[in-house]
Amino acid sequence: MGCNTGEFSEIAVLSGAKVISVDHDEECISRLYIRAKSNPVLLKKIHPVVFSLGDAIGSSGAGGFEFPSTLDRIGDVTDCVLMLGLLHHLLISESIPMQMLMRIISKITKSYAILELVDPEDVQHRLLCDQRNRTGTSLSIDQQIRVLSESFDLIEQVEVI
Repeated sequence: MGCNTGEFSEIAVLSGAKVISVDHDEECISRLYIRAKSNPVLLKKIHPVVFSLGDAIGSSGAGGFEFPSTLDRIGDVTDCVLMLGLLHHLLISESIPMQMLMRIISKITKSYAILELVDPEDVQHRLLCDQRNRTGTSLSIDQQIRVLSESFDLIEQVEVI
C-alpha cells in the first residue's frame, strides 16, 4: 500500500513474491506499469492498482453483493501488507482514526502487516500537520503499538533512525 513507483514492490518480486502494488497516485502507478511492462519477470508478478484507502468504497451492484469491495478482493489473496511512510498520511491527510486503520489493514491481509509508525514529534509529521492545518495524531509510538496490538500480534519492532 502506498507503493509510489514500486521500488519495494520490485524488491519483493525479486525475493520471490507476487505483488499487488497500490497507490492513489495515477502517475506513480503508470510509471510502475511501464517499468514492469519492459521486464517479463516484473510483468508476471506485479499487479499495479490505483486505489486510495482514504476513499475506499464498499461493495456495489445488486444489493451490494454483486461486486465485492476492493478491500475484500485484495484481502482474499494477500498474505502480507507493507505500508512504509503511509500510516501518518492516512491519519493526518485523510483523518482516518488509528483504530479504523487497523481494521482496514486487518481486512487487507490474511496474515502479516509490516507498518512504519511515525512519532508525532517527528519533524516531517509536524510539517505534514502544518501543511494540512491539522493537529495530527496525538498517539505516541507506544500508544500506536497498543492500538495495533488490538488487531495484530507484534512479532518484531525495529527502530529506524
